[in-house]
Amino acid sequence: MEKYKLGDTIRFLRKQMRLTQEQLAEGICSPITISRIESGVQFPSENILKMILNKLGQDLNGINLINFSKNSSLENLFDIAQNFLLKSNFDKTSYIIKEIYQQQNLDTLDKQRLNMLEIGLEMALEIKETETTSDVFIDRIYDALKLTNKNIDIFNIDKMPLSLQEINLLSFLAIIFSNNGKLDDAINIDKNLLKCFDFYKIKTLEQNATQILISIHLAQFYEVKEMYDESLDTLEKAINLSKNNVHNPFLCEICFFKGRVLYKKGNKKEGVKLLKDIYPYFKLVDNKNLVYYIEKFINQ
Repeated sequence: MEKYKLGDTIRFLRKQMRLTQEQLAEGICSPITISRIESGVQFPSENILKMILNKLGQDLNGINLINFSKNSSLENLFDIAQNFLLKSNFDKTSYIIKEIYQQQNLDTLDKQRLNMLEIGLEMALEIKETETTSDVFIDRIYDALKLTNKNIDIFNIDKMPLSLQEINLLSFLAIIFSNNGKLDDAINIDKNLLKCFDFYKIKTLEQNATQILISIHLAQFYEVKEMYDESLDTLEKAINLSKNNVHNPFLCEICFFKGRVLYKKGNKKEGVKLLKDIYPYFKLVDNKNLVYYIEKFINQ
């Protein structure tokens, strides 16, 4: 293993989480040791390495320590595809995925991320057409997870650091379970996934956005089970997360779900007021689906 590439990896992850060398070293080793590891002068013991990566929200199987260097154009393609998928622009997502396939030298993490995008796209298309999800996706998700975590136990993940890709794959699994009537399993997975974010002491924008999305899904699962108090509590936490994020991701969408849950719970006046407050935003961005639902609630 090339020492300088390990150091580059640790430096990259530390900066992604906005940690200083002193903060990363706390409880593990001296800041000087972190500096020496990052510069390639010193190679850490396996125990020290595990503690460092755990603090960075990774594990020894969750990161390619040798082939760290990324092709920036490839990274951009992944980001663009993810954004298109989040915006339900499926044609453009598919196009970018084809572009990624043309890239050379995809490493294990790249392949896992590509699998994640493909599964997410195909699931979204199937849900759009049939409002259900095939069990065939479960095997594909397990196959993608095994690229980095061969012994994962999906119902005992709250005490282990997971990479963001692994978290996303497991959130897909929760969606499949919910669509197939296994709501308790879906709730269990998402509750544990939210605990996984405690390993990220300082979160990146992408990690925050993922945590918010999982909170939204969990709140919807509670809503289906008519557990309205639990749903509202989860949505409030998501709202606080969104407000603390410089880009306020999904804040209006969260408010939509909160208004809907309030309405269903019996707080119709409060729910309708909230829906009316966010109605102009969804008209502005031309979200026809949510505009239709808001108008339906307002007119009832």
